[in-house]
Amino acid sequence: MKKKLIIFLSEIKIRKYDILRFDLEELQSVYGYKIEIHELIEHIYPGFSFMFTNTYEDKRIKRFNYFNEWKERILFLKKNLNENIFILNQVSLHDFKGLKINYFLKKNNFKTLTFRNITFSTYQLDRNLKDFFSTVKNKSLTLNKIKNFVKKKILLFIGKKLKL
Repeated sequence: MKKKLIIFLSEIKIRKYDILRFDLEELQSVYGYKIEIHELIEHIYPGFSFMFTNTYEDKRIKRFNYFNEWKERILFLKKNLNENIFILNQVSLHDFKGLKINYFLKKNNFKTLTFRNITFSTYQLDRNLKDFFSTVKNKSLTLNKIKNFVKKKILLFIGKKLKL
């Protein structure tokens, strides 16, 4: 029987804290799963990784700068392990690159467990609209705020329609 692989997809730099928070050590040592961590920060947010001062080095971490580079790796793993891959997905739908990654996973029938907004709770739509309208009322609204609000809502709507 082939060894089972858990791939942890992260849109940020991996820290020791993340390894502990998601029990990756336990999954490997107790349950015998092989763990591979895909760090996609340079693809999703190019140049942003320098903001993370504490770089965590681990042989299980694979860093990808380009979508095609990551896609080749994950398709190679799928070809060799087929049904023995499970993905813990932390990539959000807040931009088109995240949407593209999530759509790729769904289109290729990967088994995934997705964590959205794992650092804070998600507001309800009516709460977001109240915040938006209070910003309009306070006249602190800029064109950039409107653009970001609309972009986020469109991407979340597309993700919902695609059942991502």
